[in-house]
Amino acid sequence: MRRHLARGFLDGYLVSLVRGSDLIEFSLPRFRGKSVQVAVGGDWDHLELIRLAGCFALLSLRRGDAYRSTAVVGAIGPHAR
Repeated sequence: MRRHLARGFLDGYLVSLVRGSDLIEFSLPRFRGKSVQVAVGGDWDHLELIRLAGCFALLSLRRGDAYRSTAVVGAIGPHAR
């Protein structure tokens, strides 16, 4: 099984899982919305479990990126004197 992750500033997140000729793609907007789009190609065992784990991982990744960017902006932003 291969995994590919792409993060774009405007496009958001796109994760592809490939097993042989089977493919699952998860996509999530960068800033808006909490719904992950899932496109399934092929036959997967335990598809609902894979979907749930993939959606959770993608939402967690976006949340972590948001926390990191907030910490960076807070650390380098203008400070009142």
